[in-house]
Amino acid sequence: MEKLEIRDKDLKNNETLILKPCWVDSPEVMVKVVLEHDESNLIATFEVFEKQLRRMSTHNNDEVYEDSCVEIFLKREDEEFYRNFELSATTFMLVGRGSSRYGRIRYDISYIEKIHRSIEILENNSNRSHYIIKESINLRDWHILKAGESIKELKIVGNIYKCGPTFEKLHFQSLFEMDPNLINFHNAKCFRKFEFI
Repeated sequence: MEKLEIRDKDLKNNETLILKPCWVDSPEVMVKVVLEHDESNLIATFEVFEKQLRRMSTHNNDEVYEDSCVEIFLKREDEEFYRNFELSATTFMLVGRGSSRYGRIRYDISYIEKIHRSIEILENNSNRSHYIIKESINLRDWHILKAGESIKELKIVGNIYKCGPTFEKLHFQSLFEMDPNLINFHNAKCFRKFEFI
């Protein structure tokens, strides 16, 4: 997939995307995501099936990637840095910016609190967890969509992930193909074009 088309939420026909395992096999984990937009928001609905539901974070900007966590990375094509929006199944988030995995700047919690998100846990037992987690990122609030720009003119790249680095059985999943020799979601070479239509 060279680019991802994201349709207006009012069209009601957005494609369900499936994340693929990378680096290690993870057949017990399945992540589906539907991406939509309105005039200024990127709206993501994740449906996650996994064996273990981990919910340890207690604050925004905690190490939420150690929990059951889904992540959206976004980069304007005309900027060197990208933003990572990492959402725990606790609904606490880590949001940062930078141009690599290292030296990232975390956003102030007051910004993060503006992101609308929710979780619905449908099943959680010793055999399986099944939950739906939603978030709506206002691209204007995060200066991804600039003043005077229409979302349909926006030129960004990104990727979507599910990680489990602290789980009994490690798992890493990505929407777009990852470098098999580099275990690093912060590799912007693996970002692809997001097109709002």
